[in-house]
Amino acid sequence: MMSVALVLCVGLPRSLLADQIKAPPATAPVYDESANATQDVAVAVRRAGFENQRVLLDIGGNWCHWCTLLHNLFEENQDIKTLLRSEYQVVNVDIGNGTDKNADLLAGYGIKPISYPYLAILGPDNKLVVQQETGALEAGPAHDPQKVMAFLNQWKASPLDAQKVLSDSLADAGAHGKRVFLHLGAPWCGWCHKLEDVLYQPAVADAISADFVLTKIDTDRMTGAAEVVKKYQTSGGIPWYAIVTPDGKVVSTSDLTPGNNIGFPTEPAEIDHVMHMFTDGHKNMTDDQIAAVRDAFTKAAAAVKATMH
Repeated sequence: MMSVALVLCVGLPRSLLADQIKAPPATAPVYDESANATQDVAVAVRRAGFENQRVLLDIGGNWCHWCTLLHNLFEENQDIKTLLRSEYQVVNVDIGNGTDKNADLLAGYGIKPISYPYLAILGPDNKLVVQQETGALEAGPAHDPQKVMAFLNQWKASPLDAQKVLSDSLADAGAHGKRVFLHLGAPWCGWCHKLEDVLYQPAVADAISADFVLTKIDTDRMTGAAEVVKKYQTSGGIPWYAIVTPDGKVVSTSDLTPGNNIGFPTEPAEIDHVMHMFTDGHKNMTDDQIAAVRDAFTKAAAAVKATMH
């Protein structure tokens, strides 16, 4: 009698038994069986909204050879890896050993897996965009990189125009008595992600939004980004950021001294500089919110330093 796990893992060529396809082991389990998938998806959707990305749900279990095969393709094919990093927030959703684990989460989006691995894409509005069984993405005993790339490219978000994004943010700021926190970044920039990991924390984002319209210009993915960079950036490197008034005047930047962009702040003086950017002339952030922002930056800087020793 076939096991439940074997019955469910039907993403293989139909002429082969699942135990004839042996995926090379992943460096770690593909699916974190202790993860809170509902929480992980919520975080990914929130971040996708800031980044003009979509959320890719990779649904399966650690018992599934084809799930490991797809995961390895995601990790080892550089074109696919780059596309995922640029265009998607990826969440691995564990369905357990053929049980109904996370079934309510999937059902809430109308996702109905028929085999594993199974893919679903959500928009930043937290609604299902498309779902896809992965048998159609196979070629023989493996997933076809070209088919996977075509699927991911078909459903990625349309690029935004950088000047329109900034113009809309400046108008929004003017209408609500705020200023714009403008930051420049790119998907390949690890320090940009560290900054965004702080900025996108709910408590930090809520605090900043009391006085600022948080606006990212993606220097790789937005059209017309080069013109915005040329107009505003006063030193090299990313992340780079500035406080801008609704009429387009730059009030302060991440340049600690002229031409010296601090990027992600790790030193006390750099954190002080960032906090001054947020608090000089602020109107609405409370003392508790200001303390929460400083605490988030301080903890993130400590975590970075801990990896350097």
